[in-house]
Amino acid sequence: VCHSIPDAMGIALRTPLGTVIHTGDFRLDNDPTIGEPTDFGRMAEIAADGVFLLMADSTYAENEGYSGSDREVAQTLHDIIGNAEGRVLVASFASQIARIQMVADAAEAHGRRLAIVGRSMVNNLKISRDLGHLKIKDETLISARDALGLPDHRVIYMNTGAQGEPQSALARMATGTHNDVDIREDDTVIISATPIPGNETSVNNLINNLVEQGAHVVTHNTRNVHVHGHAAREELRVIHNLLQPRHFVPIHGEYRMLRAHVDLAIEHGVHQDDAFLLQDGDVLRLTEDTAEVVEKIPAGHVFIHGHGVWDERGNVIVERRLLARDGFVTVILGRDSNGKVVGRPKIVSSGFVHFLEADTLFKDAIDELTAVLDQESGKSLQWNEVEATVKKTVARFFSQRTRRRPTIIPVAFDV
Repeated sequence: VCHSIPDAMGIALRTPLGTVIHTGDFRLDNDPTIGEPTDFGRMAEIAADGVFLLMADSTYAENEGYSGSDREVAQTLHDIIGNAEGRVLVASFASQIARIQMVADAAEAHGRRLAIVGRSMVNNLKISRDLGHLKIKDETLISARDALGLPDHRVIYMNTGAQGEPQSALARMATGTHNDVDIREDDTVIISATPIPGNETSVNNLINNLVEQGAHVVTHNTRNVHVHGHAAREELRVIHNLLQPRHFVPIHGEYRMLRAHVDLAIEHGVHQDDAFLLQDGDVLRLTEDTAEVVEKIPAGHVFIHGHGVWDERGNVIVERRLLARDGFVTVILGRDSNGKVVGRPKIVSSGFVHFLEADTLFKDAIDELTAVLDQESGKSLQWNEVEATVKKTVARFFSQRTRRRPTIIPVAFDV
């Protein structure tokens, strides 16, 4: 299949019940700049005896029309780079090998040298040249550090960071923390990608930082500098008409995208009882006569810290979210040999209150806690009861004064 990376492919599995097809990420581009177009003939051959189950890419199932061709992007990049008076910086996915070739071609056409910046993109450049996917002259390439010695109009930087990742090359350039490259007045920065759902804020922050530094920023909103690697609705219709599956499961997309693809599949002949919008953990059982979701197994994020491994439902993650939201407060109490509180408590905190406000706030909290403990001093209390009183009193006080609920941790030391 054709995608935004070389050698993309789908998978066809022959099973006793029939053929199962997983498209992988794909689009229909009949003239890609690198790689082969989607092989309709092979698909038709595989589907000749029927397709029992189709699992297909749904990332752009909401978008009407076609995904577009890389040839259009190549021409746009050529025009922008040719008209730029100063330096040009192009950000893209490190896996977008075809985009690297386009920028290299534009660099050669306009007498510029190309510096690749970002570890993953540098690694992919080397691998792709070794495999023959990229055809870039050695004299076209230059290191980012050596490029500093060239006039601005003779340099193109191509780098990672199109999704606003905070440690990416472009993000560090935009904040002035990159070792070799900073952003200058009149730089042209081309973000040759669209934000992955969920990354919109990071990308907007990146663009703001670049503009503040004086750069001219070009995005997919202003010029045709990116086509995505996923089939839009017309392309999905072609695949459904070609394969005509009995059962269908949409994959790769947000819930709304999966829903849109289910609706499209039903429009093109899949019975509504044979189209399954699965969520993480759903187990779909298919037989010759039936298809149904039979159970749900635990699935989700797994968090690793050091040797610790936790899922989202564990107490560790719940507690860390509480700490991140409101911080914590430690109440230190003196305890005599009879288990009674002696002296005035002490309070310290982390992530809860500004240090300029802490002294007054903590003094008032200690006064209130001391008054409560004095009232309880005549009672015979177990230490766990004292801890409960401390937590309740201090939590109520801080809630009333700050409208926040930090985690309260009583600590006793024997005197």
